[in-house]
Amino acid sequence: MKEQILEIINTVNSRRVSQTIAKDCKLYKWVVQNSQESTNFSQRIYDALYNENIVCKHGNSKKFKSITEGYSFCGRSNQCMCAQESVSKSVSKSKAKFSESKKQQINAKRVSTNLRKYGVINVGQTETAKTKHKQHYLKNKKHTQKPTLTLLEHSYNKLAHKLDQFGIDLLTPVTEYSGVSNQRYYDFACQNCGLEFQTYLDNGHIPVCKACNPTVPSYSSKAEQEVADFIKSISLSTHIIRNDKSIINPYELDIVLPELKIAVEYCGLYWHSSVQGKNIDYHYNKMKLANNKGYRLITIFEDEWIYKKDIVKSRLANILDKSTRYYARQLTIKQVATDVSRIFLESTHIQGYAGSSINFGLYNGDELLAIMTFGKSRYNKNYQYEIIRYSSKNTVVGGASKLFTHFIRTYEPESVISYCDMRWGTGAMYEKIGMTFIKQTAQGYSYTDFVKRYHRSTFTKSRLLKNTLASGETEQELAKSLGLYQIGDCGNSVYAWHKV
Repeated sequence: MKEQILEIINTVNSRRVSQTIAKDCKLYKWVVQNSQESTNFSQRIYDALYNENIVCKHGNSKKFKSITEGYSFCGRSNQCMCAQESVSKSVSKSKAKFSESKKQQINAKRVSTNLRKYGVINVGQTETAKTKHKQHYLKNKKHTQKPTLTLLEHSYNKLAHKLDQFGIDLLTPVTEYSGVSNQRYYDFACQNCGLEFQTYLDNGHIPVCKACNPTVPSYSSKAEQEVADFIKSISLSTHIIRNDKSIINPYELDIVLPELKIAVEYCGLYWHSSVQGKNIDYHYNKMKLANNKGYRLITIFEDEWIYKKDIVKSRLANILDKSTRYYARQLTIKQVATDVSRIFLESTHIQGYAGSSINFGLYNGDELLAIMTFGKSRYNKNYQYEIIRYSSKNTVVGGASKLFTHFIRTYEPESVISYCDMRWGTGAMYEKIGMTFIKQTAQGYSYTDFVKRYHRSTFTKSRLLKNTLASGETEQELAKSLGLYQIGDCGNSVYAWHKV
């Protein structure tokens, strides 16, 4: 792979090297696997090739120049110690070329010239030089920081004026402005739509409102684009931002609806599994970061979009409040047969059917619109019953509350438990029907062959050891030998109800 990439660097126009490598799936995977996440793909290519330390001996980050030039110093010689040392070495190296006699001749000539012109050995000894040095010292003694602040203020005002010409307001105050850098993010606002966002300033980069100027990066998958197109089709007036890194920098959010404080993450099974170095807590941590910024993050896996696209679309429409509304008070409660329950859940619930002993549904005439299924508690025997599934066609206002209340009155349970999948839910439904939040479970995981995900209970160590094709000592090693890799989820919130 290295040789192939080096050949491209040597033969392809330097401006097209990154694009050429990114278009080759195998080369792209190799670069991603052998480099750290970065906003600059050229930088990732260089890192994968040379694995150079990007932090200098003084603890500062080096600045990346190009694939051919690699990294330079962290700043100019008046700011960067490494640059100063390099200049000093260059000067010393130049001087080293002169012989001792040549150096003596140069020094003697300099002294002779100074004595002839100024009457002193060093020009700094003249009265004029001494007076200027004294005046400069007295002038700047109490205001040593003033030139820096003045330059920053001038730079800030010039930048604000330039951005205004592009229809962008600079929101970050001058007191927090520290100059142009790709390491420092500032706050901006679009004068056209009012959207506030964050981005960096570097190399002439002009911030662009992604809501008014939506773009689809070349690395955005076709399926991800389909999800974005569907959201746009049902919510035409909603601003959509693609591949945003300003909210939970340095992580990226695929689709962002800033007005609704909702973000959607499309997860390819290969790219989001352990084969790509993604730990099982990756999606959970990303969700928590988004939550901390006030955003609800919906995480869609590739196999859900491929095999359950209609269900995913229905869930998204429900979340965005764009589905048909029904009201539970106008519907009739009936007991639902197991075969009917199975068909309904397989066509409406993202996790499909799960065995249950009690099924209640809400009907509009003969049409089943919502269902809630119950059974004995499966995982925690301290509870009598468990809500196993709740699902509806479109939006049924008050549907869960009406079905749960009917179950309580009919069976008079002592306690009920249920689990909310945080990839899709927030737990608000459980609180509305009178249940109490107990805890957040640790993030779980599935196994994937990059086509589908499989519940981890199917591939426990004891089961894998029975497979003659599997090899290894741990569950993960055994699964890996069969071409199966872990992919994490966002965990579950546990809710419970107790009889008063």
